[in-house]
Amino acid sequence: EVIRIPGHTPFTPKDGWGGFVGFVYDDETKTPISDFTIEVDYRDLDTGEPEHYIFTYTFPPSEGKYAQLQGEYMILVNVQGTEGDVEDLTVHADGYVSAYLGDFNIKEGLFTDAGVVYLKREGATPGPDPQPKPVEPDPDDGVIRIPGHTPFTPQEGYGGFAGFVYDAITKKPIPSFRFADLTWLDGTAADYEDTYFDWPYPDDLLAQIEGEFIFWVGMLGKKSGTMEPFTIEADGYESVYVDSFVVKEGAVTDLGVFYLQPLSAELNEGEVAVVLEWGPVPEDLDLHVTAPIENYGRPFHLFAFSDYFYFGNSDDPDAWVEVDSDVGYGPEAVILSPPEKDVTYTVYVHDFTNTAKQSGANALANSVATVSIYFEGVNEPISFDVPNNEGTLWKVCEIKNGKVTPINTMSYEGRPLNIGSN
Repeated sequence: EVIRIPGHTPFTPKDGWGGFVGFVYDDETKTPISDFTIEVDYRDLDTGEPEHYIFTYTFPPSEGKYAQLQGEYMILVNVQGTEGDVEDLTVHADGYVSAYLGDFNIKEGLFTDAGVVYLKREGATPGPDPQPKPVEPDPDDGVIRIPGHTPFTPQEGYGGFAGFVYDAITKKPIPSFRFADLTWLDGTAADYEDTYFDWPYPDDLLAQIEGEFIFWVGMLGKKSGTMEPFTIEADGYESVYVDSFVVKEGAVTDLGVFYLQPLSAELNEGEVAVVLEWGPVPEDLDLHVTAPIENYGRPFHLFAFSDYFYFGNSDDPDAWVEVDSDVGYGPEAVILSPPEKDVTYTVYVHDFTNTAKQSGANALANSVATVSIYFEGVNEPISFDVPNNEGTLWKVCEIKNGKVTPINTMSYEGRPLNIGSN
């Protein structure tokens, strides 16, 4: 089975393999870096022994490399039916400040998209973000090949633009989406049937990959033109605004991947929602909420493996885990429906990916994790950012009678069931 990660070279992994992929770009020019190295420790969970690796990437790539694009890396590991941890992933390039990406887990058949790493130049001042660039046809056969997209042949007198629409949480393609306020270069509005994408696509559509869009635009006899801003919409998602960009005759402007955020569910009267979000690494952060109450001897401790709590009817829980995630970004969410009066609820975030570490663990601190507390009837949440201290357990805050008290301490904890036991 071919793995197609948006923007990357498609590849066919061997049985039993897992891994991660990404790009390395210049932070100032937003263009790919040709020569760089990736340094990691890989710990096999069967043996527990770490091994140090340095992967070197040069463009154009040597024969046999999976990564074929400038700035692209692909690290594939034979996990042999088990799983392992990549630790202290760091990217280096001459003339740039190294970037530390932290730790994450590798499982058989799972290929993590680590996104784009932007390296800052040593002693340089960043400039403005450049516009998306048109991709020209291959001079050998006249075919336009944008990494990850359906190849196609340009039409005379037309330019175009292309991209993908993905769910920001699951990182999977959204099957149905549409373009609002899309106008052509002559100022006319696009017809509805030209703006709606619904998977599976018909055979006569240029786009043939789920979540993909490709448009041709009449150039009106000009060599280039500027598309006016428009909006991408999908049912159940927040809309995303696309600013103006240039299209060129005979070429296609690559707009990249648009990640749409799912709409939050409405809270019922008196409910409180606790929501955790973070970056691509570590893969598995867990949200925990504890309280000094119990039911039939079962303590109040909500997390991925204990996902509901009730006082009366088990079919009508009083608190539950609404969303759980173990592949990076989140979100994870706990609903208190409603919180008990005069009871203190304590919120934690646990780095489940790095539970074995007892020192030197910085993945949680580098995860850009945020915890937000939502109260029914209140528009703005109370939010906390992870402290910049080492540890695998972040004690975030306490909630009691509608009041939130910050704590923001970091410590180490290897066993999830121990959290909140004191």
